[in-house]
Amino acid sequence: MSTSPATARHLYRSILRELSKQHNTASKLHAEKDKQRLETLLKYQRMKNAAAGIKTDPKELEAKLKKDLVKRYDTTVLREFFTTGDAAAASAAEGQGREEYLRSVSRFLTSQRTYKELLELYNGSLIDEDQRIQLSARRVGLELPKEK
Repeated sequence: MSTSPATARHLYRSILRELSKQHNTASKLHAEKDKQRLETLLKYQRMKNAAAGIKTDPKELEAKLKKDLVKRYDTTVLREFFTTGDAAAASAAEGQGREEYLRSVSRFLTSQRTYKELLELYNGSLIDEDQRIQLSARRVGLELPKEK
């Protein structure tokens, strides 16, 4: 029995959902570095254009550089895997194996995201001093007052 379109759609969406969550988390972590890189690129482009005597609109230049820096993950490979999978599944066993493989990929991605979240939460070297103090106080049964 091959994978039904509804099952394939569900698996595709669950994998895509997990990939987007992980991408969003990673992009938040790298946002500060990207901002610094963008500022440096803007300064360089302005100096380069000023030296060449070219007048450019700073907003246009900034928009162009931001567009280059903001990159989404490419889902074409995932789409191809699902679209050609139904046509290429020659036997029922292959279709069933493919479905189980996709379920495993989805579970793996969910587990990896959970692992990363728990690692960030409990690994003391990854949190700042205020969070460390708050977590230590909670461990011994104290609740710190909220800062205004």
